Amino acid sequence: MGIVAIDVGHGFCKGLGPRGGRWKGPSWIVPAVGENAGQDMIAVASARPVIVTWGSDSQAYWWGTDAPRQARTVLGHEKGMSTGTRDLTLLALASTVAADGLRGDAEPWTLAVGVPLGWYQAERQALQQQLHGTGSVNGIPLTISRVVVYPQGMAAALSLMTPASEPGLYGIVDVGYGTTEYVVVEWSRQGLRVTADPAGTWDIGTRNLALHVAAQVRAETGVALWPEDVDHQTQIVIRGRDVDLARYQARALRAWQATMRDYLDAAWSAVLPRMRRCWVIGGGATALRDVVVAGMPLTVAADPQWANVLGYYAAIQAEGA
Repeated sequence: MGIVAIDVGHGFCKGLGPRGGRWKGPSWIVPAVGENAGQDMIAVASARPVIVTWGSDSQAYWWGTDAPRQARTVLGHEKGMSTGTRDLTLLALASTVAADGLRGDAEPWTLAVGVPLGWYQAERQALQQQLHGTGSVNGIPLTISRVVVYPQGMAAALSLMTPASEPGLYGIVDVGYGTTEYVVVEWSRQGLRVTADPAGTWDIGTRNLALHVAAQVRAETGVALWPEDVDHQTQIVIRGRDVDLARYQARALRAWQATMRDYLDAAWSAVLPRMRRCWVIGGGATALRDVVVAGMPLTVAADPQWANVLGYYAAIQAEGA
């Protein structure tokens, strides 16, 4: 039974296969129905929707770079009840298995996934039930025989700690596109444990940076933009003119970093001075590079975007799956 770890984020999906192969793709997904079914002739010639099927439920999607501009990141707390999350996870599983040189129907899969720490208790069981079973992507069946759900951030600690790590308290700040997780763990000879220090999920991530940029552009030009229109962009066309986004992004980054410092200082003012290190992981980790909170420098982990996936895989292996 092959193990696959999947991290379905608001911005990107990441997957780690049983042979160690990695896959990453955008989380943009939109049903290919109604106004989204029509594409211009170039798009129709170069792209086709993917078909995801669970039982009698079949849906065609434009996904990732093939999605039309109407595809927006869907932010919600009910991941366990979301058809979009279910189908996006199956797409990520199929893509990860293929990237690892395997066929989706080769064997039943054990799936290790995660949800934000603050939603874990409410969503864990529902997500397990929703992802268990047999579905297909473009006609290739995939059977998920076991689903294990971990809290984001906590599992990542397993990928950050090594036998050479010094004992003590470690903070973990997981900056995603839509949310940020924060948790404190203690590493000792006996292993890893989560402390009783404040931990949870904030509904703030790097999407807030893009929101700030979009708001600045609108204030100066009168043109309304979605945050996805400016995210990871260096310029944007407004009324036929290229507009450089650098100055808007610099302002947004300073404001966002100040907000994150305030959040962390408020939550961890008592424990920050006693930490051995405060790790920053996730797709937005580099936005906190060189930031200092109450005298404690934040450390961006090596390979920060993959810390959760590596942690999920390490956790399920430790269980002897």
